[in-house]
Amino acid sequence: MPWPNVWNRVCPVNTPLSPRARRRATWVLFQAAVIIIALGYIAWGLYRGWGQLRQHSWTLRPGLALLSLAAAIGWFLCRAWLWQRILISLGFPLPYRRAYRGWILSELARFLPGKIWYAVSRTYYAERDGVPPPVALTGMAVELAVVTLAALLAGALPGGVGVVVALASRLWITLAELLCVAAAWRR
Repeated sequence: MPWPNVWNRVCPVNTPLSPRARRRATWVLFQAAVIIIALGYIAWGLYRGWGQLRQHSWTLRPGLALLSLAAAIGWFLCRAWLWQRILISLGFPLPYRRAYRGWILSELARFLPGKIWYAVSRTYYAERDGVPPPVALTGMAVELAVVTLAALLAGALPGGVGVVVALASRLWITLAELLCVAAAWRR
């Protein structure tokens, strides 16, 4: 049985595309290309370092792995919440889901070669949600300042070294971020 021709159902062969549909199709293809390039870049890095990965002796501790996963999830949720709070304070209230979507998609762009893509994508997604680019860029600067301050505060806290610091650092940074945000946006 041959594959069904889904494309002809979406866009029949003899139907000209409107300019808006053409731009949309181009944008979707561009997004797909960026994702493929990013995944290829990650796969290339894994391939290059595969010898070192194979030589490492792995020991999995399920409790610590779950604790690390919970801390990472908390980190991402709090960072998106921080982004939402910053936009609200700048006069552009966004629902958490939209703020999270724009934030997490722009964070994925950090894995692309070049340091500017996360800022470009964050500005793009914020603009789609009605936030002007200068406000989005200001919000990113404020976010960077809050995260840096939180990291400095977390570094000043007494604590152990080595594995304890590695596991707890994200949790401490998240807690320090929450304290900074609560102090900055206290009404």
